[in-house]
Amino acid sequence: MAILAIVLVTVIMVASFVFSYVAIMDSGRWAGAVGWVQALAPLFIDGAIVTYTLALAIYESRGEDRKVRRRTRRRLWAYTLASVVLNAAHAAAFWDWDFSRMEAWFGALIAVLAPLAALGAAEEVMHLAFVNASAQQSEELSEEVEGEAEATRESLPETPDEDWRHVLATIEESADESAGPQTSEVPVVVGGAFLAENGKELRDDEHF
Repeated sequence: MAILAIVLVTVIMVASFVFSYVAIMDSGRWAGAVGWVQALAPLFIDGAIVTYTLALAIYESRGEDRKVRRRTRRRLWAYTLASVVLNAAHAAAFWDWDFSRMEAWFGALIAVLAPLAALGAAEEVMHLAFVNASAQQSEELSEEVEGEAEATRESLPETPDEDWRHVLATIEESADESAGPQTSEVPVVVGGAFLAENGKELRDDEHF
C-alpha cells in the first residue's frame, strides 16, 4: 500500500509541476528572456520547491534543530508563493486581465492550485520515503533493544534472597523425608518389672 501511495502522489506531483512549469516558462518572456532561457525560470522557482521539500523531510527524519527546519520551511513557502503569483498572473494575462468573465476566475484558480498541489504532493512523497522509513527503523531498533534486555534478565542468576529461600526449602524437604516413627528405648515400670515400649518384660539385671 505504501508503494501504491507513493506512485499515486508522484503522478499528482509530476502533473502539477508540468502544468506550473509551462506557465512559468511562458511568463519568462516578461523578464525579457527568449528562447531556451525561458525554460530556466521554472527550474529555479518550482525546482526550489522540490529542493526545500526534500531538505525539510531529511531534517525532520534526522531530528535537526527547530531553527533549521523553520528556516527551510520559510524558504519553501516563499518560492511556493512566488510560483502561485506567477501562475495566477499568467492566467490573468491570457484573459487580458479582464475578470468580467467567470472563465478568467476559474482559469486563475486552476493556475494557483498547480504549485500548491505540487507542494503538497512533494511533501507527502518525501514523508513516505524518508520520515516513515526512519520511524520504522527506530521501532525495529527499539524492539531489538527490548529483546536483548529481556534475554539479559533471563540469563542473570537468582538474587541472594531467592538462593536462601531455595536452600531452606531443600533442607525442609530433606527433614520431612528423613522423619519417621521413632521407638522409645526408655523403660516403663509396670508391676515391679521393666517393660519396653514394645511390651517385652525385662529383668532388672538385663536392663542395667
